[in-house]
Amino acid sequence: MLVPVAGEMCGSCKAKKAKESRAKVQQAHEKGPQEAVSPQEKCKGDLIVEITRKDEKAFSDHVGIKIVSKATKTADTQKSENIETHTFSGIEPGEYEISITPKNKEKDWRIISANPESDDVKVTVTKGGVSTAKFVIAPAYKWIQFIGCELPTGAGEKKGTPYYLGKKDAQADIKKRCKIMKNAVVTAYNKASDVEKDDPEVLKIFMAPEFYFRGAEGAYPINEVSMAMENLRKETESDERDYSDWLFIFGTVIGYQKHEATISKVVDIEKDPTDKTILTVDHVSRGIEIDSSVKQTHGPSAGKVTDVSEITYQDDKGKDKKGFKITLDTDAGFNKGDIIDLTRPKGHTEILNIALVQKGGKENSVSSNGQRGLRQALIYKEYISSVDFLGKDFGKGDFYANRQIDIHGDKNRTVLPTEGSQDDLSIKENRPGDTYKWTGKKRGEDKEREHTERISEINKSGIGGGSVFTMDDITFGLEVCLDHQRISLGKGKWTGRLKDYYDNHAVAGEPKVQVQLIPSCGMSIKKDAICCVNDGLIFNVDGAGKDGWSNAKVNTGGSGTFINKLSEKKLNLSGKDWWTITHKNYFQKRGLIRVYEKKRIPDKEVV
Repeated sequence: MLVPVAGEMCGSCKAKKAKESRAKVQQAHEKGPQEAVSPQEKCKGDLIVEITRKDEKAFSDHVGIKIVSKATKTADTQKSENIETHTFSGIEPGEYEISITPKNKEKDWRIISANPESDDVKVTVTKGGVSTAKFVIAPAYKWIQFIGCELPTGAGEKKGTPYYLGKKDAQADIKKRCKIMKNAVVTAYNKASDVEKDDPEVLKIFMAPEFYFRGAEGAYPINEVSMAMENLRKETESDERDYSDWLFIFGTVIGYQKHEATISKVVDIEKDPTDKTILTVDHVSRGIEIDSSVKQTHGPSAGKVTDVSEITYQDDKGKDKKGFKITLDTDAGFNKGDIIDLTRPKGHTEILNIALVQKGGKENSVSSNGQRGLRQALIYKEYISSVDFLGKDFGKGDFYANRQIDIHGDKNRTVLPTEGSQDDLSIKENRPGDTYKWTGKKRGEDKEREHTERISEINKSGIGGGSVFTMDDITFGLEVCLDHQRISLGKGKWTGRLKDYYDNHAVAGEPKVQVQLIPSCGMSIKKDAICCVNDGLIFNVDGAGKDGWSNAKVNTGGSGTFINKLSEKKLNLSGKDWWTITHKNYFQKRGLIRVYEKKRIPDKEVV
């Protein structure tokens, strides 16, 4: 015979309490999902799950629910008017992950969480409390409609001399450009003809060109660039207009990071035959140049580098480490363990050219296993072009040898690509297929441990910079301008970042691109760089020239088939002197909104 342990109820008591609980739950459901359901055991709690259709119509069938904590429970919902609901009564307090499975006609519909800030769909059940989790399901997207924001994003010109448009004050410049962008978005929503804004099965993709955000110094300090996305959210989450079925690519924002000085640590000291000081120092990510200045952080010793070589040395624990051996022009005394300042003779500037991807509305899609979908993504451009920045080598082949640009007031600055890129002068290249290690906890893990990961273009977090991301169960590939045609195939042929990845590095099970996006300023859709499934969709919005332009295609083989342009609407910003005083300070022309014919989304495929 099993005897209840202290604090537990006997079987007959449990049965009686369960019966009472079911009766009260049923009464609560009959009164509507907002009616509170009291926990039946003081030591436990209740969890109510409510699911509605976005169109507020009745379901064709009940919905499966699974909650997971230390134990797993499953159930089907019960109908209460047009709401499917179920209460898990008398469950252990704790954090529960929730997944739902629509059935019948709603089987393939999108699942939307009412809590977009959460990483996962989790609800905390408290002792003696009642918790509620709410979901909405909406039809899956079947169509895509491209909407181009066409305007020139190149330099201005005075008396034959080009210059960067905009304000030197980064924050002021970003605010003005956001105001112009918001007007373009509202124009597309309210005034442009042929936009399928009332059809929930059509995903509207609004895209602006590369260099939309850059300012009068050619780029913004890197700590300012996040301001653009935050500002634009005020419109895309508007209560006045429903953008929940819109995806925005707000062109790119250009940020910079100066690299002039760095610190290192002295790990060994020698003297050369002329009594000059030779230091072994630990690794410096951007390297050390001849004529760099070296100085003790807390001391007077200093000198200039006359010779440098990269070496491998052993640390105090006998482990091999990368470092540098540098010879100074002096016999200055340094000590092992000194922290030193290293200043290059000529500073470098790292460029971050970032495409801004943002889903409209306040909703957040959820996968069937209860994991949050992406609402935004940042895609980093890999390669810097000779026409990306002003300077003596603008548009010339010499740029690729000299890498000199005009930026943040310096007319002759060495430019570095984003750390991790595969472009020239990149440090710590992240090459697809290579591996790296990190220590931490993955989703569902209780303890930190070392993980080995493969470098991939699949961008699961939205912030890793990879060019392939999935939103609302649609897989997109995005290449910024030169990334679409920078990798040589030999014999004068070139391909893009995406095509190279799927031809040479992708692994089985990874999603193939259904929609290929190319925000650019001097690029077009290239036959040898098309990288999406059969009948996949390709969209290019370009800011080159005096007007900017766009094109869209279906991947029907070869160069693809153009998608029909339905309408255009000029951007007319309000205010007496808006254009002459404000807008023209940022763009050469006002621009326009171009609307394309909707096209069916191709079926999903994997490698």
